[in-house]
Amino acid sequence: MTQLEAILHDPSFSDHTPICLYFEQGQQPPPKPFKFFNNLADHKDFPSLVKKTWEVNMQIPAMNKIWKKMKLLKQGLKKLNVEECSKILEKIQATKNKLQQVQREMRTTDHSEELKSTEKDLKENLEKWVMVEESILKQKSRIQWLNLGDSNATFFHASIKNRNAQKKITRWLNQAGTYTQTEEEVQQEITQFYK
Repeated sequence: MTQLEAILHDPSFSDHTPICLYFEQGQQPPPKPFKFFNNLADHKDFPSLVKKTWEVNMQIPAMNKIWKKMKLLKQGLKKLNVEECSKILEKIQATKNKLQQVQREMRTTDHSEELKSTEKDLKENLEKWVMVEESILKQKSRIQWLNLGDSNATFFHASIKNRNAQKKITRWLNQAGTYTQTEEEVQQEITQFYK
């Protein structure tokens, strides 16, 4: 992912304002930590997973026991997250395609009760995946005041992009008054400052 930064300079004697554009190539991101998404709490296996984890008997001090059980629960939730929440866009698209195919069949033939039941199941499944996607995007964007259900995906994506841009330090001003851009220059500047 490439990020663009524009810096406006003073026009000095010119009647034009010079603009410097800096393109930053995305560097290899570090491994992402596990994030608990609220939609997992609505999954049918969630209560049994938590109960099974907390019923594990351990003969260790109380605080160590809590820490160990949290680690065990995290592993179970990671697995559930991969099974349930990964590739949501593909699941939504596949469900839409199946629904369109069933609805085409219903137009051309005398549709049976089985076809009607399949259409109903696909609509429910599509609604479920769309709500899961929107819930995850809402949590990632940290927008608390907006209700789910309006298909706010574009808004949430813009909010997430904005948050990521605010969290990132793209350049440093060194003591000589110049900007450091690359990761190596920033590392050298920080090392030099603390020396």
